[in-house]
Amino acid sequence: MVRHAGLFLFFFTLVCFLSLFRPLHAAAYMDDHKAQLLSETQQLLFNNRFDSADSLQRDFARIYPDDPGCYLIQAAIEMAKMAFFEDNLYPDYAKLLDTLRMKAQMVSDSGSASTKSWMHLFVGHSKAYGSIRESRFGSLYSAIRLGLAAKSEYEAGLALDSSIYDHYMGIGTYHYWKSAKAGMLRWIGLFKNDRALGIKELYIAADSAQIFKESARSGLIWIWINKEKYDSAIAVAEEMQKAYPDGTSFLWPMAQAYFAKRDYVNTARIYRLIRDKIDDTPGNYFNLIECDYFISKCLVILERKDEAIAAARDFAVYQKQIPNSTYNRQKSHISFLRKLVLE
Repeated sequence: MVRHAGLFLFFFTLVCFLSLFRPLHAAAYMDDHKAQLLSETQQLLFNNRFDSADSLQRDFARIYPDDPGCYLIQAAIEMAKMAFFEDNLYPDYAKLLDTLRMKAQMVSDSGSASTKSWMHLFVGHSKAYGSIRESRFGSLYSAIRLGLAAKSEYEAGLALDSSIYDHYMGIGTYHYWKSAKAGMLRWIGLFKNDRALGIKELYIAADSAQIFKESARSGLIWIWINKEKYDSAIAVAEEMQKAYPDGTSFLWPMAQAYFAKRDYVNTARIYRLIRDKIDDTPGNYFNLIECDYFISKCLVILERKDEAIAAARDFAVYQKQIPNSTYNRQKSHISFLRKLVLE
């Protein structure tokens, strides 16, 4: 989660509209009740209140049965849980995404241009979810392929209805990170440098999107870190954390930004806050190890060796419960903590 929280956060606040039992036209696409459900879903996911989000999704499905939004919310919740636990929790996740695409296509076939645009957004999210899952737990090639497909869906949706600014969330994210990660391919001209364009598009979403204003701001946090504008990243992350105090999504990039600017006191402080929030639900222990490593690492750098050893002993409490899959991914951090424990 810690390295891709920002990407994970892009897909956590999602749209759910349009009952299949009503006429499909642009004026009826979003009503006040659905907007309220969307807002509540966003707040619950940002605050890591997954059980409450599950309950809200069931309410939506009861009121608007067989709506593609039901599957979109479910996919968002499951992706949020996989991000929180840094674990591939749902073996049938790809089937859920296929169902979402099928339901969206059914609505799109008989819908207006605006409806079709929203359904492109739904399908774009389904492919983006798949891309993130593949990047963390599967094939890099599949992740790239699905990412390109998601971008095409967002562009197609925007072409159908340019007033649906939520598409800029996906397009802007793609443009920036495609350019930022292209490296030599950008230098020799195979990829355009669209980083400035991506930031501009995310600002459009942050200003004018119906649903994804907060997500766009969240995405900008990770861009500021990538651009080494650490104070800007921290300022936005602190503001978002105040709005969603029960969550950890904005604490992860805050901690990374502090570490990157070599503020080790605040880095350790933020990782302790995260640790306190996840200690009761450690899952596969990946994120708990991440916290204990950075807390101890910062204390070593600050020449507070006794405190570093004491922090590393927190790791010793659960080290025998770490599954092999986590051990293999966190091998270097585990080695560091074990050495400290033995001192």
